[in-house]
Amino acid sequence: MKPVYTFGFIDEPQFRCPDSRAHVAYLLRAYRANPERYQVSRIANGYRVKQSLSNAIAEIHKEAP
Repeated sequence: MKPVYTFGFIDEPQFRCPDSRAHVAYLLRAYRANPERYQVSRIANGYRVKQSLSNAIAEIHKEAP
């Protein structure tokens, strides 16, 4: 089975929501295409994205189906 991804911010975990694999792939391509604006790092179960001019940190988690 394919994994289910969730998207949310570290400071607001109650608003984490499921996201499609296609949209997650699109987001990661967009973030990686702009390294001067976004910092993408791999974590144990997904990715962490930090915007350079903000304190907001988003996480994309890979959940088991």
